[in-house]
Formats: sequence, structure tokens, C-alpha cells
Amino acid sequence: MDLRDNYKTLGNSFNQQVKEFKCASCSSNLEKDDAFCPECGTKVVQEITICRVCSTENNSQDFCSDCGANLKPHICTSCNTESFEDFCESCGTAISELGQSFVQNTKTLIQPQVMSSEEADIILKSLQAQLTPETKKMQEKMRQRIILQREREFSQEREERIQNYKTSGLKKVQTIHTEELKKIQSQMKTFSGYIKRKVEEKEAEERRIEEAQKAEEARIRMLNRVNGLWVSTVARTSITLDLIEVSNSNVGKMYLVSSVHETIDILKVNWNGNNIEFYTTKTFIKWISPEAYRVNAHFSGRVSEDGEMMTGYMSSAENWQEVFIKN
Repeated sequence: MDLRDNYKTLGNSFNQQVKEFKCASCSSNLEKDDAFCPECGTKVVQEITICRVCSTENNSQDFCSDCGANLKPHICTSCNTESFEDFCESCGTAISELGQSFVQNTKTLIQPQVMSSEEADIILKSLQAQLTPETKKMQEKMRQRIILQREREFSQEREERIQNYKTSGLKKVQTIHTEELKKIQSQMKTFSGYIKRKVEEKEAEERRIEEAQKAEEARIRMLNRVNGLWVSTVARTSITLDLIEVSNSNVGKMYLVSSVHETIDILKVNWNGNNIEFYTTKTFIKWISPEAYRVNAHFSGRVSEDGEMMTGYMSSAENWQEVFIKN
């Protein structure tokens, strides 16, 4: 079976772009949860879109908040098939930016370094310490199921997936009506340019500070959508993913258990507010099937606007669609 055939089984993911909410009256930018426009006060009416895959109602976004499927179809350039997936259902061609990025980046991954068992143990303990009791229970259940699966169905197909933003006021100068008016006017000519320049500099500095504050707030919001502990929901793997360090070093950590291997990885993470990608740069193998071989773990996907779900495509020993939820 060639790589294209594998892609035909990957399932649904969500759209290339996260929609920006704007007021219908004044076109001001809106936050996702705004009930009224902060500029003009108009009541916000959000568009309801029904997911064509699972029938979930969605409020003004491009991917389903329940299963992660695209809410708008893509047209395959090879066979003209309409699909809500990132890979054509008929011919397997990558038909979205996400699908194409996944294929291209998977080809260019480098071989990861080998991690020491001591470093791996520290990472694993750190990940497990951050899990909530509910998530721990879910993860342990998944891990036990995978271990049983190894024993019973070692060479068989694994289970398929579960479904995946002054006023600056000058005080008015009082006009002086005296004999000194001409003298004052002469002095004002000298200083008017200076005053105007200072006012402009002050206003520019205030704008710069305001823009910098907005940019920093936007950066923090963007990072907070990704930063945190994530767990996988697809039954074929049990993955704990820590992306807290994205804010300063673009490094993440991962513990992955599958039916063919069990690894602790250090990840390189790329996140631009729209696309997210991470891949293994250093790994420690706790267990691996005699018939398996070491490969990079690689993920390309997107994050929901509320930062609660991340969905896309994962490749390791095989390729599959993966859905992560925040811990």
C-alpha cells in the first residue's frame, strides 16, 4: 500500500483559517464570547453552521467543535471530488493547506537524537504530576487497553479514531489681549514648531505603547491557546503532551504509548496562531516491537479558538488523524 492509500483513511480535520469575528454594524473586531459590540453596542448574532459529518451546531467557526471536521468542503484539483476532509476521499490527494503541509513536512524530518533514561524519567514524572485525577484515570484506561492490544492483536489493524482570538488633549491656550500680543506672537512662532513636534512625538509614543500592549496581549492570547498539558483521545494511542514551554523556547515534551512502541520525546514546536506543528528531536524508547523501527513523531494541525481542542494529522510508525484535548 503506498502513502497516498494511507492518506485516504485519515478521516476529517478542520479548516485552514480561524475565522475573525467582526461587528455587522461597524466592522470592529469582536472576541469570541462578546454578546454586544464594545464599540457601537450592537448585539452580536453568531452564525450557526451544522457539521455535515456529525450534525453538531457550530457558532461562526470553520471547523466542527465536536469532531473537528471541516465545515466548508474542499474540491480536489485532481478528480473534482467534494470533500470535508484534508485528503480526497476518492484519490487520496492532499486538498487543503493542512494536508499538503503534513505531506511535505513529513518528508523532511531529521533523525532524532537518543535521550538518556534519566532524562526520560524526569520528563515522564513531570508530565504525570500535571495530570488531573480524571485525566489520569482516562490515560491509564487507555494505556491498559493498548497493552492488552499488544498482547492479543499484535499484527492486526488498530482501532480507528474517535471524532476533533485618547485622547490627547492640549489645554486650550487663553488668548491674551494686551500690548504684549505682538511680542508673544513672535515668541509663539518660535515655539509653535517645537510644541507641535513635542505633541506629535507624545501622541506617537502613546500610540506605540498602546499598539505594543495590544500586540503583547494578542501574543499572550495566542500562546495560551496552545500552552498547557494535552491528552490524546484517539483509541489507538495514549499521548500526554506538554506545550507549556512554547512561550520561550519552542520546546515540548511527549509521552506516547502505542501497540508497537512506547517513547518519551522532546519536541520542536512551531506555532503561528493558525498552524501548529511539532516533531521529535530527541527520544527515549521504553519499549518497541521487534518488527518495528524508530521513526520521528510528527504532527501538523490547528487549535480551536477557545484553546480546548487541537486536531490534525500524526505520523509515527503509521499515519492517522489525532485529536487532543486540554487537561
